[in-house]
Amino acid sequence: MVELPTAKLIAFGFTMELRVNCVKDLWTDCVISIEYDKSLDVSNVESISFYMSNDDFRRFACFLVDQLHVECDDRYPFVTTNLGFELSILDADELEATVQILLNVGMNRGNRVYIGCQGQVLVSELQQFASILLNLI
Repeated sequence: MVELPTAKLIAFGFTMELRVNCVKDLWTDCVISIEYDKSLDVSNVESISFYMSNDDFRRFACFLVDQLHVECDDRYPFVTTNLGFELSILDADELEATVQILLNVGMNRGNRVYIGCQGQVLVSELQQFASILLNLI
């Protein structure tokens, strides 16, 4: 069996993993999971399956690097075209950044439901994650 690629972002208190389920010519079927530190009494979470185009992967990688260098007032979240997840960099300095991740876990009464977390991550981890994203496409 061929193992499909993944990209992990390791933060303080949780790990976010983007898993590729299926690759097509123009899009990739993905799932993101958040695994919380075992010291926390919290259940791990997984998004619904969503699609990302090659352009989405490039935009996401560029977003991660670019948002490290903008003022807080000018920051905006990254959201996939079909609203599979949202990631925001709330604050950053030379060493660490505060990220907020919201995963679309399904629909309830016609509304999307998001679950996620917020925490610190090393800037070097964000840069490495962005590099891995570019290699997934």
